[in-house]
Amino acid sequence: MFRKEVATRPLILWLICAMTAPGAQLLTGGDIRMLAWIAGGCAVVICLVLAGDVHYGKAASVLQLVWTGMAAGILAQDSGAAWPMGQGRVVVPLVLIALAAWSAGKGPAAAVRTAGILFVLLCVGYGLIFTAGIPQIRWNWVASYPMEDPKKMLFLLLIPGAAVCLPRKGFGKRGLWLLGIPVFCLVASAVTGGSVHPQAEVGSFRFFEMCRSLSLFGLAERFEALACALVSVGWFSLLSFLFSCAGSLTQMIAPGKGRWGVLLAGAGAAGMVLGKISISDGLLCVIGGIFWVVAPILAQGIELGKKCRKK
Repeated sequence: MFRKEVATRPLILWLICAMTAPGAQLLTGGDIRMLAWIAGGCAVVICLVLAGDVHYGKAASVLQLVWTGMAAGILAQDSGAAWPMGQGRVVVPLVLIALAAWSAGKGPAAAVRTAGILFVLLCVGYGLIFTAGIPQIRWNWVASYPMEDPKKMLFLLLIPGAAVCLPRKGFGKRGLWLLGIPVFCLVASAVTGGSVHPQAEVGSFRFFEMCRSLSLFGLAERFEALACALVSVGWFSLLSFLFSCAGSLTQMIAPGKGRWGVLLAGAGAAGMVLGKISISDGLLCVIGGIFWVVAPILAQGIELGKKCRKK
């Protein structure tokens, strides 16, 4: 179940689905030029990381498994703000963790099929929001947002690199479709920044506040409930992706125990939510860069070196 290879195209759609949640909730409301450079650069780096096949030893797989569970716990806490009109800071993450673990427990090949269906729903939902929001963009507002600390941004945009843990083929040229992630982030940021004044005090994430003022052809108004639902779907996709990575890593460590890895990662993430355990943005950025970029590139280099010596 956890050995079955995940096809390239569905995996790319899965990654795009997963990144819509941080893209809409956490990456809007800052300097769009910095976002463009960092998002574009990270997408190119991730394309290089996923271009080849990576094989980890047991020790490296254990470290990756621990980090994957920790990252899921941190991101699950961010998902608690997806429904700002309610008191869901703990309930929402726990529900999403349970659903994501249930989906990932069937194996990556099954979980990725769910993401294919959700991709269509996200395209329709965000398509409606962007269609209503683009005409009201004030570009002078977009250009007036201050620069933010890029550490959390880097951590979030490197998440697709975790796909090296899944059984798959190298992305090759198809990896360029991952550029859909920075495109989505930039459109969401432009629509949000052009609709919410830079100095406005908001009680929730800015994308949500932007949706409260939308109107589509005078027939539909106040898209905030739709925005919350779409962001929640994105968080579910992201958590199921990370839990699937945890299951695949456990399969490499202890064959036949992949589902236990999913349960372990889910329990660890739930524990971090209940304990409100946090990690500094700087440390998240460094560790994420090591496990999702540096380690895979080194592993590919070692494999390439072995093949060259055999020849």
